[in-house]
This record gives sequence, structure tokens and C-alpha cells, in this order.
Amino acid sequence: ACFAMMIRLLPLVAGAFSCLPAATAQFGCSTGWADDFCPANGSFLSGCARGGYPLLPEQPDWLNLRAHLVQDIFGQQLLPNSTSPSKVSTFSAIHRFPDCLYSVWGDGNKSACEKEVNVTELVWEMDARINDTFSHKLQSKVFITLNTSGYAPNYWTDHIEYPDFPVLPRKGNTLVVFHNGHGTSKGCPTYGDTDGVADWLNQLGFDVAMVMMPFHDCNRNPQGPFDHAWFKPFADAGLPWVKFFVEPAINTINYAKEVLGYERIVMMGLSGGGWTTTLTAALDPRIALSMPVAGSMPCDFRHTSWDFEQFCDQSWSRIGNYTALYVLAALEPGRTSAQMIHEADPCCFHGCGRHRRIEEYNAYVRAHAQGEFRTVVTEGNLHQVNLREKAIAATLIAKIQ
Repeated sequence: ACFAMMIRLLPLVAGAFSCLPAATAQFGCSTGWADDFCPANGSFLSGCARGGYPLLPEQPDWLNLRAHLVQDIFGQQLLPNSTSPSKVSTFSAIHRFPDCLYSVWGDGNKSACEKEVNVTELVWEMDARINDTFSHKLQSKVFITLNTSGYAPNYWTDHIEYPDFPVLPRKGNTLVVFHNGHGTSKGCPTYGDTDGVADWLNQLGFDVAMVMMPFHDCNRNPQGPFDHAWFKPFADAGLPWVKFFVEPAINTINYAKEVLGYERIVMMGLSGGGWTTTLTAALDPRIALSMPVAGSMPCDFRHTSWDFEQFCDQSWSRIGNYTALYVLAALEPGRTSAQMIHEADPCCFHGCGRHRRIEEYNAYVRAHAQGEFRTVVTEGNLHQVNLREKAIAATLIAKIQ
């Protein structure tokens, strides 16, 4: 079923986005810089790449471009193919339903609002090494939780508490790989889901693999390193280093499909996790649906906030810029990419004052991709996965199942 929501959508075509109508609600925000454009030959303006950025050829060979990206990022011709994490373990976490208000305002038992969540933890280890004096063993932790849509809180109705025997979590056919950003889970409690996105997806009936960025959240080491600029010596030496950002997600997909038997893969992420989602979906056509939230914009837009790996003059970006990544994420027939940004995001990649130029790069991507690509600008003014984006995500995931 289709439903209305307060979003702005750029022009639609039939397909996965046909159930997402645009609304007419207005939202006030600053238009940002008077000059929001970054020239390709470089600029010293704040938010622009001083060394400039490459433009795409008139008729790109997209498969060849993807092959060159894979070679640059991984130092090999093929994507990583590991299906064997360094560690696989399971544990239980107690989750309290956030909407179980009768236990706060009524006389219900708080324990009736809690559920036990079984979590499978994968640990991927990667050696980042230049020489004996500059090396680090990275650990990337991934937490898999299952569909809990039948596992409801025990609300009281006329002194009858139900259900007595909730439907326990059960594995589905679709896995949503959700990638956190630069500290979006505020540490590593339970399974790194303090913003509730994984639990929300589980309650909707989807299985989730929660992945995090190097050095952040559950991958944080108290002894460091702490900053992604730590990888600069690798870039200066011409060594592959972006692989440390995308390899855990790709290997998790390998494990999900080859070991756990998932049929469909969806990837979604916020902020730096949205950037990782865009890049991973460009590289790996097994991702049927990608939904980066507040993760990137093309290099001709001035950026209010970006990290070392996202710079427009990095080697990967000189092979295929952001617009190229958007094409590759929807290149094959049957694939869909929904880029979500906030109208007044206080962090990065706001939509206000940019709609015409957003429409322009959307038109370019759609002209070159055989799948579907849309940018969705939601009425948001916080850097988060908001309720509108959750509704869009749930609709699109359901449509590919």
C-alpha cells in the first residue's frame, strides 16, 4: 500500500519509487553559501577540493570503471571472497520496547516490556601495514539480529497480559546490512544499536547485520588510532587502504549468502556509513537495494563536513567520482539506489537551495543506469535516520522481497 509522507522527491518514474508521492509541505532553512559551487580545477573555498576533481568522460565504460575501482581499492582484480570470520559467537541482549508506555504511566510490569534478543557476532580481522614501525591489526565487529515482528510487548487488556508465547525471532530471506557512521551508535552497548535502527528494522520483519567504521563504536580501541587520517601514509605510498572501510561489509555479504543462505541483500547507512553504503553498492552488484542517508553529494557541491576517506581528490575518486558511484549502484537492471538527504541537515549534505542541481545529477545517473536511482530530500533538520526515511526504507525493502 502507498502512503503519504512529508518528503520532497525529485521527478519519479514507474518502479520501486512509485509508492512514494511528493508532499507540498514547506520547510524553512538557510540557503547556505551564496556560492555553493566547487570548480573542477580546484578552489580554496571552504568545502571544496583544493586539487580539484576529475570529470567523467562523455561516454564512460561503466564496467571498466568499476574494475579499475576494485583494483585501486583492493589491489586486486576481484572483490574479497572470504566467508570465514576470525571469530563467530552468539550472545543474548535484553531489549526494552521504547513504546511500552503502559509500564511507565500505568501499573504494568516493566519486565513485560522486555525481550531477549539473540545476537550473532562476527569479527573480521585485517592487517594494515606499511612496515615494522607503522602497522595495526584492525578488527571489524558485525552484529546480526533476526526478525522480531511477532515478538510483541505483553500489553494488558482488561487484566489479561498477552501474548503468553510470543513468536520468537526467525531468519528471513533478506538481510539488511546497516552501516553506522562516525560514532553514530555512541559507543558499543549491547550490539551497537543505541539509535534503535537495527531494532526498528527487526520489528518490521527484517534481519539486520550492523557494521561500523574503522576506529569507531564497537571497533574503537582505547589505545588508538582514532582518526581516519591515520591511513594517509598508505595513500601517500600508493598502497590500497580504502579496503579497510568496505571489506568488512563485502565479507559480511559473502558470509550471509554462502553460509547463512540469504537470497537478497539490502544495504543502508547513515553519514559515514551512508558513504560506505554508496561505495560498496557501486562495487558489489549483489546489493539489490542501497539506501545511503546523509552520506555524500557530488564534488561540485561545497561540503560542510567530510572525512579523509571522502575527499574528492583521493585516488578512488579520480577513477570514479561520486556521480559515477551513483550510476554503478544502480547500473544493472533490477537494482535500486535511494539516496536520502535532509533539507536542513546541520552536519552535512543538506538539500536546501540545491534542488535544481540535485535534479541535474539525478537526470544524468538515470540516463546511464539500467536500474533505478532517486534522491529523496526529507523534511529533516537533524543528522539521523528520521521517521520519514524509515518509512521510505521499509516500503522499498518490502517491494524487493
